[in-house]
Amino acid sequence: MNSKTKGLLILSLAIIVIASATVFAINAENPCTFSVCSAAVKNVTISSAFLYGGFAGFSSNPMKLASLWISLDDPGAATYITSITLSGWTKAEGANGNTSQVMITTSTSNTSIVITNWQTNSKSTNTIDFSVQSPANAIATSTVSHFIYFPRMDPPLNITTGQMWSFVIDLANGQSESGWVFVQ
Repeated sequence: MNSKTKGLLILSLAIIVIASATVFAINAENPCTFSVCSAAVKNVTISSAFLYGGFAGFSSNPMKLASLWISLDDPGAATYITSITLSGWTKAEGANGNTSQVMITTSTSNTSIVITNWQTNSKSTNTIDFSVQSPANAIATSTVSHFIYFPRMDPPLNITTGQMWSFVIDLANGQSESGWVFVQ
């Protein structure tokens, strides 16, 4: 090898070492975020999510109740849901005839609608306590867990077909999953 080739080889190795040290420093809090460890990380994923239209209120109302059906696949250690947040969007027609998605807001204060209270039984008035693990929010290990939740709002809200809602599901293992559903 001539001296020019040796110099380029040493420079290339130095760049690789510096880049590796930088990646390690960036990932020092969670070194498995680097691709070398990615095979060992097993995250919960959303297998399916459906939002059925209806009334998001308390069960004493005789109207059809809205419901969120979700399936979560957990290939790793057991965990549980610590919160579910649902935010609604609906179509709005602009002055020029174009339609766009706008956030659903309250009629009184024009603030966005965010649902964070849920029940697992349409006849119950008790909301789920997501701060502790229970049969209502436990995700079994190495399987797909299925949940049906009924959203609760006060004042009540009618969730209608065609609206688009975003959701965020937070888990006890620190993971957060999100997605969009169209009301059926």
